[in-house]
Amino acid sequence: MNKHFLFDNVVKAHLYHKYTSNYYHNVIIMLYHFDIFPLVKSFH
Repeated sequence: MNKHFLFDNVVKAHLYHKYTSNYYHNVIIMLYHFDIFPLVKSFH
């Protein structure tokens, strides 16, 4: 296993964790769950 590949995965996992712990991410998930995105797109 290549060290660079391992480092990339660690960085991605860290960024993913930071992103998923973000309040806005939870809001986006909630909006997506209620299918609000298609409605929003229809207004643009």
